[in-house]
Amino acid sequence: MSQHASAGAVFSRLTGWPADLALAVLLAATAVAAAATTSSRQPLAIALALLMTLPVGLRGRWPLVALAVPAFAHLANAAAGFRNVTVELTNAKTFTKSAGFRVNNRGLLPSITDVSPTLVLPGATTPMIVTGSNFTGGAVLVTGPGAVVTNPVVTSTLITFDLTLPADAPAENRGVIVVTENGTARCGIASNPSPPTLVAAKLAKTGALFTVAGTGFRLFVFEFSVNELFAPGLRTVAFADADGSLALSRLQAFAVERAFRERTRGFVRVRAVTPTNRIATSDAQALRR
Repeated sequence: MSQHASAGAVFSRLTGWPADLALAVLLAATAVAAAATTSSRQPLAIALALLMTLPVGLRGRWPLVALAVPAFAHLANAAAGFRNVTVELTNAKTFTKSAGFRVNNRGLLPSITDVSPTLVLPGATTPMIVTGSNFTGGAVLVTGPGAVVTNPVVTSTLITFDLTLPADAPAENRGVIVVTENGTARCGIASNPSPPTLVAAKLAKTGALFTVAGTGFRLFVFEFSVNELFAPGLRTVAFADADGSLALSRLQAFAVERAFRERTRGFVRVRAVTPTNRIATSDAQALRR
């Protein structure tokens, strides 16, 4: 800290904003030098974050005073952990920011290379595998409502656990986060909605009613096909509906009969789309023409 002491002597005859500006420039240069030495921009990032937590009065008096602290944050023998930051003013007043920044062990931040599976279903427990590095001593969590993590097993390069989602869990993207004492790593998975329940008429005729029991969907596509494959083409027709209730019109009933052709029966299913554009498909049901 001798740099700062000598700087104070050089600018001791300056008062007001010139002294503030001169000292701020010197502190900024010190932090930049530290960042270059450690091949990291973290000292500057810590400084700017700390600056925003200072009271408005201190910010005005010492615009970049926070830059002096992280300049020495990456000493080779520095222990990992949070540090308190104390600012001492010439009038003997002090301001202390608890856990103002954290020193990490360089090269030991966790890193995720893969997660499997990337798609999980609600109402079930799914075995999960996360691979990467620097997981030792870490924990794992999954974001989003209703996610429950159980049976975690952690090694330096592998984490296995069971993920359980409730049956009414929303279909959305979720984060898988690995947390260690040195930092965090994150990757993404998605959850699909539960298959909707289709209540279907037994005959494909005008006025036949097909309804969906389920919530959380914005669009329903009722599909009629000659077999359970529902292959695109002349033998499959589809009708979109917004409220989950379809009563076949005369033209729709004719289109279904044309798709079935000489067959006396076919199949119906519904594909439901969530607000996040995830798709759930019901089981196919047989009906007669």
